Amino acid sequence: MEHIFQTCWKVCALVMSKSNMQQDNFGTRYMRFILSDSRMDSLKDQKESTGINPDVQMLEGTKNTLSCTLSNVITRHNKPKKMHITRVAPQDYVCTGEDIAIVESIKSSPGNRILVDIDDAFVDKFHFECLLQPNEFLNDEVISAYIHCIRAEEHLHYRGGAKVFLENTYISSILKRDGELAMDKIDPSHDTIKKRVDNYLEHDMVFIPINITRCHWYLAVVNAKKCEIHILDSLGPIMNRNDLTLTICGLEKQINIASQLKELKDHKWQDLKVGTWPVIEKFSEAMQIDSVSCGLFMLNFMEYWTGDTLSDSVTQERMDSEL
Repeated sequence: MEHIFQTCWKVCALVMSKSNMQQDNFGTRYMRFILSDSRMDSLKDQKESTGINPDVQMLEGTKNTLSCTLSNVITRHNKPKKMHITRVAPQDYVCTGEDIAIVESIKSSPGNRILVDIDDAFVDKFHFECLLQPNEFLNDEVISAYIHCIRAEEHLHYRGGAKVFLENTYISSILKRDGELAMDKIDPSHDTIKKRVDNYLEHDMVFIPINITRCHWYLAVVNAKKCEIHILDSLGPIMNRNDLTLTICGLEKQINIASQLKELKDHKWQDLKVGTWPVIEKFSEAMQIDSVSCGLFMLNFMEYWTGDTLSDSVTQERMDSEL
């Protein structure tokens, strides 16, 4: 079950690097896993100076809610991050007995315990189960938490000379919802529409995760430089795009609402009528051959799409190693 644990660590360890409880022994265990060597040396010095073995106290920390924030993150993913200019050989991680002990403590947590809280992305034990079971479809909550982790990688904000914003699954669902509503049914006072639209218009590309409910994940890239909507789908062009149509419709409605609240000027977008932009399928053939790894494919697309190509190999074999 090493691959399952590996995926579990990918989400949890990244989040724990942001923990407000950095001195907590359970939190420290996660930090040892992912922080830079200098931090690890500091952790080693702490252990030697206090005489406390964090192995003994590791499980005591499970009594606490794992609360996290997003600032000054330093992470080391199982799949290496790159500057989109050089290839890096994959470095697989093999779980130790200590790692497995931590995963087992998570598995025994109550179902409603919050294990991840990062920038309003919450993952409780119930939602976490998809990382502890083989052949499970990644849910919205886990995907959203990982997207927030990707956001912490500064070099992923700029690709191919374009400024990139990575949207989460919660806002994606709001855009889709608004695509189904009449304009007069969308209340901007209950949503941060103006702020969201301002943010989008400051970026050249907006990556939006699209979910065909209980069925499939794929990525939509709103490319404002080209005034095009790019589709990155691990199954190729065979799926219907009704969910995409509603999402883009919702985006255009939010842009229109924001324009009624203030004048939209000094932004990067040449055309605000995103509903008229052509939709382009970027993959003509399927990469995915199983029925559950679409979420992993989509997250890899978010990390490695430069605007024109993938900067790393994204294959079913690679996804199998992460499940």
